Amino acid sequence: MKQANKRRWVWPLLFLFLFLFYLSIPGLTGEDPIVHSESGTDNTKDFIGAKAPLVSGERLKYQVYVKGWLVGEQILSIIGESYYQEQPIIHIHMDLRSYAAYSLFFSYQESGDLFLDPETLTPIYLRKTIKDKDQSWIEEYLFEVEEERVEKRIIRNGKTEKKSYLQVNQPLLESLSLIYYLRGRPWQKEQYQFYFLSSSAPIPVNFQYRGQEKIRVLSKYMMADFIEDPVSRISVWFSTDEKAYPLKIVVHEKIGTFTSRLVEISYIEKE
Repeated sequence: MKQANKRRWVWPLLFLFLFLFYLSIPGLTGEDPIVHSESGTDNTKDFIGAKAPLVSGERLKYQVYVKGWLVGEQILSIIGESYYQEQPIIHIHMDLRSYAAYSLFFSYQESGDLFLDPETLTPIYLRKTIKDKDQSWIEEYLFEVEEERVEKRIIRNGKTEKKSYLQVNQPLLESLSLIYYLRGRPWQKEQYQFYFLSSSAPIPVNFQYRGQEKIRVLSKYMMADFIEDPVSRISVWFSTDEKAYPLKIVVHEKIGTFTSRLVEISYIEKE
């Protein structure tokens, strides 16, 4: 049962965190990551959020590889600033899917809406719609900081069940909010610990900053901040510029090594 529960959150985490690296992409050249703005305007100076260079309209596209095989893609979008229950939030949207060519082996789709606290970059609310082969369900998470708990609601086959987790401490993160939290470079403030909301309970995680490395991404070599968690065996590389793009992530699991890379950056203006 524990192994089944672990697999249940590992796949979304792997797809979320893996930003591909090995294959070159024709046409992507230059000194900086290629930014394609669908509106023709790059508003990268209009930062939102107190601790990270987040930009309304930012759209990041990733591809996911397993043992060299391209198995899926993911798109992370910053919708912008809004309010949730009279509280200011940053709205993040995520779409994730495995490719149809592998449907005989596995099929996974997920879409999610995450509301982040602009000051702490920690989650306030998360709603995910998941389809795993022939099963589908909705998960909702309400992070109640003052009550020190997280309320989780699962809607499956029209039935709803609730479960609450004791919130050990802050910052408490899940897989999607973790990406944006780390973009705030907490290691520069000597902040190396957070709590991760696993399928069973919040667990403490201590990551390590390994310095800067030159990696190949977007058909060129770039310097990147290298973050590693020896417990979860996840490594993440962020761009060293002010935007702190997640460039590459590698996850080592018993079933193999998952590698992902950033393949497209775009900015979409609101009409």
